[in-house]
Amino acid sequence: MIDLHGRNINKLRISLTEVCNMACTYCVTSLSDHKRVSDELNAEQMLSLVRMLKEHAGIEKVRLTGGEPLLYPNLIPIVSGIREMGINSIGMTTNGQLLARKAEALVDAGLKNVNLSLDSLILKISKGWVVLGNYIKLLKVLRLV
Repeated sequence: MIDLHGRNINKLRISLTEVCNMACTYCVTSLSDHKRVSDELNAEQMLSLVRMLKEHAGIEKVRLTGGEPLLYPNLIPIVSGIREMGINSIGMTTNGQLLARKAEALVDAGLKNVNLSLDSLILKISKGWVVLGNYIKLLKVLRLV
């Protein structure tokens, strides 16, 4: 798909869920703001949408986001379903807290890259992470990479 400025629009960004396990100050005021909504698309609906956009709009790259995409219950089938459509550039943006548990399965499913949301490597600046006790956990995940 070509936009009005002649640019090829071939990337799709999908927010899988509003659910998150963090309460970063720039996003929400509390974890209670991150609840599953009743109209969240299921895996079959998501894959149908991606397939349609691939066939009719030329989508070649997909980035999965959220909330926190690692909390989406059918994340692995979504990634493998996208790969099975012939889309090989599949990425994800995550806070990384659950990545160690799912990294191998995600790679096997077809995930190619991950963006980690990290405010800072300086402990004082990353207050939101420290309050929730997740800063050290994220640093451990970074060592796995």
